Formats: sequence, structure tokens, C-alpha cells
Amino acid sequence: MAGIEIKITDKLVFSTELDVRMSDLNPANHLGHDAFVSLSFLSFIFYYQNHPLDDGQGC
Repeated sequence: MAGIEIKITDKLVFSTELDVRMSDLNPANHLGHDAFVSLSFLSFIFYYQNHPLDDGQGC
């Protein structure tokens, strides 16, 4: 599989801090994929709580 490179700019739109629990780590003390997906989704929720979508429908 070919690698990809992601360039991060100095200007961030959103940042947050999340706690990683001991239960999020696997036996090798690495963040498990399932925990990573859960934390990513939690970040997504935090972002949209602060930046609500406005679809013009007034919802």
C-alpha cells in the first residue's frame, strides 16, 4: 500500500483535548482501533456542538 503525506497548516479551525482511559489501551499499551474511532467520533460531536450546520431550513 502506498503511503500518503498529510500537511498540517499552522491555522487550526478547531482543537480539543480528550482523556485516554486505561481501558482504551490494548495489551501492548497502544491505543486500540476501536477506541481511536470512538475518540474521533467524540471530537466530531464536540466540533459540531460549537459549529452547528445551517442548512437554511431553520432546523
